[in-house]
Amino acid sequence: MQQKSDPELINLIKTGKTEALEELFHRYAQSVLNVAYSIVDRQGKAEEVTQTTF
Repeated sequence: MQQKSDPELINLIKTGKTEALEELFHRYAQSVLNVAYSIVDRQGKAEEVTQTTF
């Protein structure tokens, strides 16, 4: 998949394109995990929150 903007990826996700969701996950999972960890202060719970986010 060529580089697409976040809004383009979101529109693709709405049409069922799972590779678009994978791309967003790869872009933002680490940032989401870091924020979640700073809030819950437990790695396992932070991973669960990250998974739920996506």
